[in-house]
Amino acid sequence: MQSKSNVLIFSIIAHFLVLFFKKQTCPIDNKTDYRYVLSMFFLKLLFLVISISYSKDKHLLYQKVDKGSESQFNPISYYFNGAFDTIQNPTYFSQVDYFKKHKVVWDRVSNPFWGIRKGGGLKVLLLDEFVPFAKRAIPNYTLHLIGGGYDYRRLSEWFDENDYSHPYIWAFFLQYAAAFGNEAIESTNTTDIGPHDHIADLYFFDVIGKILFLDERVVTFFRDDVQLKAWPFQPTFDFHQQHMMNSATNYILRPNLFNSDWRPFLFTGLQIMGGVSYLKNTKGLSMAAGMAPTDPLRGKSRFVTGLFWDEEGSLMSSLFINGSEDQRFRFNFYPGVIKFNSISPGVFVGLQRNNDIQLGIQALIPVGAGLSF
Repeated sequence: MQSKSNVLIFSIIAHFLVLFFKKQTCPIDNKTDYRYVLSMFFLKLLFLVISISYSKDKHLLYQKVDKGSESQFNPISYYFNGAFDTIQNPTYFSQVDYFKKHKVVWDRVSNPFWGIRKGGGLKVLLLDEFVPFAKRAIPNYTLHLIGGGYDYRRLSEWFDENDYSHPYIWAFFLQYAAAFGNEAIESTNTTDIGPHDHIADLYFFDVIGKILFLDERVVTFFRDDVQLKAWPFQPTFDFHQQHMMNSATNYILRPNLFNSDWRPFLFTGLQIMGGVSYLKNTKGLSMAAGMAPTDPLRGKSRFVTGLFWDEEGSLMSSLFINGSEDQRFRFNFYPGVIKFNSISPGVFVGLQRNNDIQLGIQALIPVGAGLSF
């Protein structure tokens, strides 16, 4: 296993060196072809992921449960949460022309050399997107590298649990589809978002995250030592406005630092909060406060508070006050809280800053149906 991991890591590093410092030629016509470079990169990555994933017969992250946020986890709900995550900042990004914006992203990343030059060069790319704690780099590390790697492993285990052959391949393509949708929405901000953002995410952080979470030592560290969990929203289609609402990929950390029922609590996503959790037996109550960025590159945000109830790590309900998506408040009740005979749906209620009410319900299908009025 260790030798396979080393081969994988060195192969990826070698490919990045070739990608950035040497022009490639297509063997068909012997002309420089950057789309050929892109396709060869992803084919090579896919081959390496396949080769290492055959030894993954142990489920470390996916839990098959019948209540809470974990009961709603599946490829379709993940796609809508991942692709539409950035709708939480509607003054910064837009859902308009969602599918057309995929072509914008493709044009920017299919020729990475052009994209790097267009964004200001390699030095600017490294300083903006890779230096830790730089404003642009923070979500690259927290959401794409760690969160994306965590979700990739969990998706792969979901496919395996549901008897799909080659589960890591299914997860690979599904997660890249969601990541591409996410980048498409980000591309609507033509002032602050350029090719560098897409290139760093799709070529590096999304890739390295997948590689890291193929290693069981990495998975068990984040699962056991820092108690990383995914607490997503419940993606809902608004039939009045004809767009998605209440979509988000969120992650929490609450390490047991003091061997106590009380633990530090960190909530990260497009809302960043810190607080405390109280865990007793299988139930947990968490409280946190922090910021919901409205213009992250200029340091603009609003103060947000949150209250969370979970059972065995599966989120049962949450309340955000003054949070993302221009919400005065947002309630999410997950399956197991509200029951109608044998059906226990997920329910979402929100009040926006313009006083529009948002309602949504999710039952039997992976995406909720809702209205805003």
